[in-house]
This record gives sequence, structure tokens and C-alpha cells, in this order.
Amino acid sequence: MNKKPADILLILLFLLMISLPILEMEFHFFQKTPIAEQRQLTGLPKIEASLLFVKNFENYFNDNFGFRDTLIRLYNKTDMKVFGVSPLTKVLIGRNGWLFYKSEEASDGWSINDYRGIIPASQEQLFQSQNILQNMTNILTRKGITFMVIIAPSKHSVYDKYLPDNIKRLTNQTRLDQLLKYIKQNSSLSIFDYRMLLKTAELPYPTYYLTGTHLNQYGAFIVSAQILRELKPIYPNLGSLELSDFILTTVDNTIDKRLAQWISMDDEMKDFDIEFTSKKRLLAVDAKKNYSSDGSTFSKEIPNSNLPKLLVFCDSFGISLVKFLSEFFGKSVFLCSQNFNYETIDKEKPDIVIWETAERYLYKIML
Repeated sequence: MNKKPADILLILLFLLMISLPILEMEFHFFQKTPIAEQRQLTGLPKIEASLLFVKNFENYFNDNFGFRDTLIRLYNKTDMKVFGVSPLTKVLIGRNGWLFYKSEEASDGWSINDYRGIIPASQEQLFQSQNILQNMTNILTRKGITFMVIIAPSKHSVYDKYLPDNIKRLTNQTRLDQLLKYIKQNSSLSIFDYRMLLKTAELPYPTYYLTGTHLNQYGAFIVSAQILRELKPIYPNLGSLELSDFILTTVDNTIDKRLAQWISMDDEMKDFDIEFTSKKRLLAVDAKKNYSSDGSTFSKEIPNSNLPKLLVFCDSFGISLVKFLSEFFGKSVFLCSQNFNYETIDKEKPDIVIWETAERYLYKIML
């Protein structure tokens, strides 16, 4: 029996449709826009006669079949636009274009659960945290070094008014609140907590990226200026950071829009940054790097300067301060490491040491 032309065409179209992903996987007919994934995609396994090869090839195919990224983007955007929900549990959809990071879902510290007050620190954890910080302070004091502890707040700690309605708090006290209260009652330690600085100030711009997790340049400026004010009584020759010394320009956010990228909405969700252009001649130049050259270390110096030397142990939040703080110290070294290395301190011989950690990683000194 002869098939009708329409039936034959339908069969050919069906065969073409099911073959397209494999053909695209091999020949790449269309331009690919990769999605942001926090992992390495599986590579093509070595061919061998084993069940392990079958499993590895299946993983490879699942990671690399044609149109995979396009289909994931389409799925994510459907969730967002049609159903109004996040396609990833680690990204919360807030109000007015704000996205928030639920780091617990990525095993990346405690954030939303801490904010909600459902994982309070024990007295033993608070005691241990104070002891760790006190020991660090004592050792540096004996060396004649000024020590500053900075806790970089999570974005939701500053902009909780934009959190989604379903995030309810059991208590208004976070682990950081507990630690600050405990230290105030039991020691003379001082921790630089700039949540209220960013929350209560009449600021003309947001201080965090709407679609990222970090301080934007304006937020980094605000924090850097306050650090200098804190140090000024001890080091009177330190200058001050003033807005009037810069030209401010609103630009697109090109630094941190990871939350939007994770849910494939970075091409649609708008975000901005405040670019700072100094009116003065910049004095700090790149110094010789004695450490890693992989981008996790920043070393600056002002030639022939008698200004104090600064050493910063930090995470990615602290790196945002390099641009502003390096202009006020004879030498400044920023190590993207929270390993408090006394050998490094002895080698650099700084006048000031800053240890900075993100609020969601506070648990590391509470273990």
C-alpha cells in the first residue's frame, strides 16, 4: 500500500526531530549560549567494553546532547515567567528584581536558615568563636600589629525588605547577632559589623548587586571609607575616602550577576553598577607578588611611602575593597584565603591585619 506524501513527510520530519539533538551535538549548526553551571561537564569517556563505559557515556550524553542549554533556558524561563517560581532552590526570587542566595541548598554556608533563626549557635560554639578571635588578637597585639575583624553581611541581612513573602523568621536573632552580644558581654574584642551602616544610611544607590551576591562598587566604597575612619585614630596620617574625589557613572553590572545566570535570566533581568573614576592621580601600583598568581592575590604599593602597611585575609567580599583601600597604604596585600597564616604575617610585617569573612561562613569558627 502506497503511503500518502503527507504521511511520508510526517515520518521524515519525526526522524529529523529525533536526530537533531545528536546532529547538533556533533556538528554544532547553531550558535550555543552556555548556561552557568558550577561544575565541570562530563567529557567523552575512553571507549572500552564495560558497564562503566556505558554509565560514563550516559553521563556524557546527558551533559552534552544538542540543544541541552537552550532547553534548560526555556524550562527556567517558563518557571519564572509563567509560574513565578525559581527553577533552582538555591536562588530566591525577591521583590522589585532582587534575587537572593539560599546557600544551604549549595552546601555553601548558612544564609537563609540563619536569617530565619532556625539554627542558633550554642553557648559552646560562641565560647569557641570568641577564643579563636581572642587568640588571634593577642598574638598580633604582642607583635605590635593592629587587628580588625570584619564580617561581610549577606545581602538579605541588609535588604531583607526585598525577600519573598514566604521567608518567615522564627526569631530576629542570627548567629552573628548572638556572637556580637556574647563578645560584648564577655570580652573587649571588637568586630566590624557594617550591616547597620548599609541599612540605615541615606544612600542614593543600592550597595549590593540585585542579581548577584556581592557588594557593588558603591557598597565597597562605603565599607572602605568606614574602615579608614575606624583606623584614623590609631594612624592619623591615613587619608579619608570622599565621594567628591570621584566621578560616578551608572553602568551595566558586568561583575556579579551569578544568581540571574544560574536561572538563565541574565539576558533579561536588568542590573547596574556604579563606576568610580578618580579625579586624582592614582598612586598605588602593582607590587611584586610573593604568593599565588592565579588571581586570588592582590598586592599594591605606593613607592617611597611611609604610610602603614596592610595585610588582608579575606574571601571574595574583601577583594572588592582593593580598588579603594590600596590608595591609602604604603603596601597592601589582599590574600583570598581565610587561613590565618602567621608565617605570612611575619614575612610581610604589616602594621594592620584585617581578617574578613562572609556572614554565611561564620560557622567555620564555630565548629
